[in-house]
Amino acid sequence: MLLRNTIANYVGQAYNTGCGIIVAPLYLLYVPPEEFGLIGLFLILNSTIYLLSSGLVPVLARQAAIFKVKGRAHADEFFNLLRGIEWLSVVLAVVTLAVCLIGADWFLNQWLKSDKLNQDVGIYSLQIMGFILATRWGISVYSSGLAGLERQVTLNQINVLFTTLRWPGGLALMASGLFGIMDFFTYQAIVSLLELALTAALFYRAIPARRRADQGDRVAAPEERVAFMTTIRNNLTFTLGTFYTVMAWAMLTQYDKILASRSMSLELYGYFAFAILVANGADRIAQPIGQAILPRLTIYVNEGDDERANALYSQATQFMAIASLSVAVIFAFFAQPVIFAVSGNSAMADGGAVFLAWFGLGSGILTLSSLLLILQNAYGHIRVHILASTLSMVVQVPLITFIALHFQAYWIGIAWAAMRLLAFVISAPIVHLKFSGIPLSRWLLRDIGLPLLGAVIAGLACLAADRLMLQGDLNRWVVVAKVGVYSAFVITTAFAFSDEGRRMIARLMARTIRA
Repeated sequence: MLLRNTIANYVGQAYNTGCGIIVAPLYLLYVPPEEFGLIGLFLILNSTIYLLSSGLVPVLARQAAIFKVKGRAHADEFFNLLRGIEWLSVVLAVVTLAVCLIGADWFLNQWLKSDKLNQDVGIYSLQIMGFILATRWGISVYSSGLAGLERQVTLNQINVLFTTLRWPGGLALMASGLFGIMDFFTYQAIVSLLELALTAALFYRAIPARRRADQGDRVAAPEERVAFMTTIRNNLTFTLGTFYTVMAWAMLTQYDKILASRSMSLELYGYFAFAILVANGADRIAQPIGQAILPRLTIYVNEGDDERANALYSQATQFMAIASLSVAVIFAFFAQPVIFAVSGNSAMADGGAVFLAWFGLGSGILTLSSLLLILQNAYGHIRVHILASTLSMVVQVPLITFIALHFQAYWIGIAWAAMRLLAFVISAPIVHLKFSGIPLSRWLLRDIGLPLLGAVIAGLACLAADRLMLQGDLNRWVVVAKVGVYSAFVITTAFAFSDEGRRMIARLMARTIRA
């Protein structure tokens, strides 16, 4: 099941990320640059709310994973916690919507730098964004429940369906000539509402038979029931800690991107947002592994099976390092060709290249930091992450604010990547000493270092080969082919350098010889 869920997560994530990257630049064919800047702002805000709402994910996913194994013995606690998180998501959704409705006029006129955008269009777009962002809280709750129940194939089918409706569907309607930017955001709101309804329905469908049985048992043995407030108290520390760390994480990873909208024109911000969308690929390409292993790692930890937990954590680290660090190397060495290859827009490639290089590198490091959080979530203790996030936030927020107000925007990316590296270097030793049976030196040098070394060597070789080629006004598809070859070489080399990669290659060769 773990392999099936991982594959499903990868297919879903690749499709969802690819759709956004490929389709987003095409909107420039149908909207002026300043309106495209609104779409870019929507991408950034949507990512921010997605991150904030993920604070509810580990709590419910962890309880769902335990409920899947223990069944009736854990039913009361699971359903009580589910009810509490549902009410919390409703409150947060109302707050999100109210902020966007009330603050739209101020944000448009006092924050964004826009001289050409129509006032009514801007205010309506920002307000309808509020409704879309509000639905994100509920979607995350039920998605995390499906993930914890290891219904990740179903979850990815939902994501693929609504990504198709959201991006290619929106583009098709825009291309018809009947839709403007205001209609685009209205359509996005309808799609988000449908996604919330379907995700909730499928989540509850995944648990009804077990729920009926549990209710019958509770009637027969009422003294074994767990009170709602008892469940909330038992999980309050972990829930508040998780949510706080995600709030801090949002400040660390999204604050700078929202602040950047103050320091550049709305047109340039559209290019910036697209570069960030591409850069997030270094993180999102590895997310399916983390999403797949968290329920299983939680089960191993709860069963006290340290050997299997350590083995799973080591394997996940290697594959996440292969995926995220390879992509980060590609972005760092070939930022301009990558953006031109996926967008076909030379202005977007020139304007966004420097952002992609630094934010892509930071996203790769961020993925490795997420491994430390996954490990802590499996044990149900995230105090180290809380402390690390708080200290990082205290340093980074004023630093980024100062840079954004006094330096060019690309310095934000440099500072952000440097802070991600510093936070990782400080946190990793503490987390491994407290939670992991794998020696830190082995984890850094073998599980992370070998794939990184392979990726850097391959990237430098591609860079040298690229310098020897004739450079001119290359056709987009030539650039696409070049980036594809470089990417395949970097990822393959990183895979071959890793222990797990070599084992898989050896097994494949052995099967081939026997055949």
